[in-house]
Amino acid sequence: MPKVNIRVKGATAERDIAERLNVVIRKILLEFTSNDEILNNHNYYVQRNQNQSAVGGNDLINTYGFGIEVKRQEILNINTWWEQCTTSAKKNSEIPVLLYRQTRKPWKCIMQGYIGLPKGQFGACRTEVEFETFLIAFEHHVRDKLHG
Repeated sequence: MPKVNIRVKGATAERDIAERLNVVIRKILLEFTSNDEILNNHNYYVQRNQNQSAVGGNDLINTYGFGIEVKRQEILNINTWWEQCTTSAKKNSEIPVLLYRQTRKPWKCIMQGYIGLPKGQFGACRTEVEFETFLIAFEHHVRDKLHG
């Protein structure tokens, strides 16, 4: 059985998520422009954070206010990953999002949610949503940021 290179596996997962998010971003951009200069401007699109090992930070950049960590591992360590995700997101005033998956299983998403409290207040909480639900939230969020 061949040995799996963890860095390659992680980078591949990050590229996969970036591609999926970029499909959403391109869809939104196409709603408002046909200008090739804008449509092909990499500053609008999610990219891997090439400096994450050296300087830290989230796995992906240009994420429109989401602090996204991507994990592609067989042994789940969700509490540790969530702590890493929230710490990194907090530094950048972003919404923490943890995307993870195991082999032959779908992507899962844990993100910050809110629960209603007495007197119209809300408290932040960790919540799990389907990856497709996160994509819908991401689409609405990006649309608001770009064309609010």
